[in-house]
Amino acid sequence: ILSWQKGADTDLFAFAGAGTPDDPFRISTLTDLGHLSRLPATWNDHFLQTADLDASATATWDDLDEDGDGIPFNDPADAVPADTSPGDNSPEDTGFLPIGRAAPHFTGTYDGGGHLLTGLAIRRPAADSVGLFSVIKGGAVKDLGLTAADVQGGSRSGLLAGVLDTASVAQGVFTAGTLQGADDVGPIAGLIRSAALANAYTHADVTGRDRVGGLAGSATGAILGYLYSRSSLAGTGSVGGALGASDASTLTSVYWDAEADSLPGTSPGDSQFGAEARATSDMIYFALYTDAGFDFAGETANGTDDIWDADQLASVNDGYPLLAWQTQADGILTLFSAGQGTPARPYEIATLQDLAFLAQNPAYWDAHFRQTADIDASATATWDDADTDSDGNRYNDPDDADATGGNQGFPGIGQE
Repeated sequence: ILSWQKGADTDLFAFAGAGTPDDPFRISTLTDLGHLSRLPATWNDHFLQTADLDASATATWDDLDEDGDGIPFNDPADAVPADTSPGDNSPEDTGFLPIGRAAPHFTGTYDGGGHLLTGLAIRRPAADSVGLFSVIKGGAVKDLGLTAADVQGGSRSGLLAGVLDTASVAQGVFTAGTLQGADDVGPIAGLIRSAALANAYTHADVTGRDRVGGLAGSATGAILGYLYSRSSLAGTGSVGGALGASDASTLTSVYWDAEADSLPGTSPGDSQFGAEARATSDMIYFALYTDAGFDFAGETANGTDDIWDADQLASVNDGYPLLAWQTQADGILTLFSAGQGTPARPYEIATLQDLAFLAQNPAYWDAHFRQTADIDASATATWDDADTDSDGNRYNDPDDADATGGNQGFPGIGQE
């Protein structure tokens, strides 16, 4: 039939790429993501997200295909809010239709490519296994961030996935937004079953009934490592800072913020299912994580993959660690020898370069410092104010080591 005739579909739609590990299908637009949702035949293929995606348009998507073209998310009604007046029979704004919602579910791989999906909306309180992915089974998701997500589901609801199931892996991911569900509710996944989650964090407002957690609602036979939650939680049954319930699962270096979880009776130092509660002041200090084996940029004791990055100035993630693939990551563990610049953990000045950095960076002049070693400052005799190698440090150039420069010496801290 002609493409303009009623009933014409877009079965000729094709992703860029071949869907193989070496040439994955490209997800470059929200439309691409919508097609992934509606094409179960591709759920065992390989995908790569190539850009940050604004998914806020999903707030007005519905499940009906009013124009009969086989695509439920491109009708005129999908671009405007539903009419909720009494007696109106127009389709409800149910939002994004989860990927992998039917057997054999999502068995492929989804590489977020270090990109964000912002504003994803799903409003399906009567449906179970709700999230961007309904069920991931034997599949993998990595390097993806969900921000400003708004998900409403039934049992087994998450922002990333309803269920992370058998032999699946999620790593290098974070989720932020609001989540409402029934039983087994968590901002990464409602249920993690015989699957693995590594190097991830959450910052969500989560409400459920029973088995509600800051990372996942329930974990059964799961392997969880190098994770933290700063999510706020509410439920009427079992609610935990990291997990709402756990059975035969292995947890390694998993933390939650006891001052952010909104749970009565939770205190720093508490533990649950192998996860540990810490105060916010500990959660924003990189040493908590590096001492526990998290692989950070700027250190090599825990590996050289540089998975995590420190938020030294609390300007990106409120001081909490971020993933090194995030665009705001700077690859610097600490700007001084140690410390946070607080009264309890002052920045440590142990070298002359620490002192030089302080002198050149007024942003730190309201912080707290402690000198921790004798410092030989005789080298300042040949320092000059020119940054001849243009690296941002005026006092490490070749002519700072001899008398060829201006020899102005140490610049002074706090000078106008």
